[in-house]
Amino acid sequence: MHCAEIDSYLHVLRCSGFPFTDAAADRYVAEHRIAAELVGLAPEEVPGDQEELAAYFVRVLPELAAGPEAREVDDFLRTPPTHPLLAPARALLWRRVVNLAYASLPPYAHELYGRRAPSPAVVTRRLRLTGTLLRCVPARLRRQLPPKHIIRAMRRLGPGSRPAPYKVVR
Repeated sequence: MHCAEIDSYLHVLRCSGFPFTDAAADRYVAEHRIAAELVGLAPEEVPGDQEELAAYFVRVLPELAAGPEAREVDDFLRTPPTHPLLAPARALLWRRVVNLAYASLPPYAHELYGRRAPSPAVVTRRLRLTGTLLRCVPARLRRQLPPKHIIRAMRRLGPGSRPAPYKVVR
């Protein structure tokens, strides 16, 4: 799960048009060894760069399956429990978000779920459009959503933790 999350973030970030060098991506993967340790994984056993991450997927791919638990999560993510008054908004907005998220999955994931993978060019175009639109939202507003998690984290971690594109070593 940890590796899939990190790999997905990198893929979406790059496809959405955010300029990110291989060196920055390697640093990002290495930094997530700390997150791996926090969830009980041995940091030295977790990939530390893109090459190790790719090798990990080559090694585990034959073992991957979409079992009942995965299908349960799939159903939950596609139609999360929603107050009846918000159901129309979920149908209108959430469906677009979740469809783009699923479209950006790697081809093997589509195979596991028995779905046809969309064209990578179409997915990249949609991610770039979405990324461009989201980066137009003022940072002060972005940090308010969802329920102020980013604001709370910045308060806990101090003023140097404020997210900003200039802090990313590209």
